[in-house]
Amino acid sequence: MPYIRLAEYARLCARSLSSFKADFYEIYKINPGKWLIHKRLEYAKFLIETTDKAINDVTFESGFKNTSHFVRTFKDAYGNPPLHHRMAVS
Repeated sequence: MPYIRLAEYARLCARSLSSFKADFYEIYKINPGKWLIHKRLEYAKFLIETTDKAINDVTFESGFKNTSHFVRTFKDAYGNPPLHHRMAVS
């Protein structure tokens, strides 16, 4: 999954980055960076629960660049690191 920066999303919407962020927040009540992380985590959780892919593969496929950052972010969001989460749902 290629990583797209927020500036590219803004360009695709024909908006400046600041107006894109402001409009996005007005509609979704969350900033676009946090929204993207949330969506990446949801996809990673889906992969962990439905595949036997290695955590490193899940990290990169879900759009994270660094496995340790992914594990920490996943644990903050779901209470357990990805591997423990996989074992709990098995």
